[in-house]
Amino acid sequence: MKKGVNMVVILKDVTVESINETEVKKLKIIRGVSNSVGVRFSLELPEVFSSRLRVGENIEIHIDKAPIPAGDRAKIHGEGTVFRIKGENPFELIATVGGLRLILTAPQFTESERSTFEGGRFYFALF
Repeated sequence: MKKGVNMVVILKDVTVESINETEVKKLKIIRGVSNSVGVRFSLELPEVFSSRLRVGENIEIHIDKAPIPAGDRAKIHGEGTVFRIKGENPFELIATVGGLRLILTAPQFTESERSTFEGGRFYFALF
């Protein structure tokens, strides 16, 4: 994980592990893991957006308190709302991005990385 001046969380080596159907028609759940730091994520996406990703593909995830400048070049980006944060290390975030569920778990997040979510809102982008 890399921290920038604005306490941005950047996961550079995330591999998409699976893209599966959900109980809701035309909604998929994307699961992935950061190979170097063990951060795992799952994100619900409409079928049209999930088709932009492939199993085995390497992606980069950016999460920040402020809008992400290159967000318009991302495969997927949006504003998120924190629902619940559990623990410190391990850290678990349950949130929504565009109204769809995001779960992020990390074996270890620094205090500055956790502070990204303190305001209850964050910005999320997949590159």
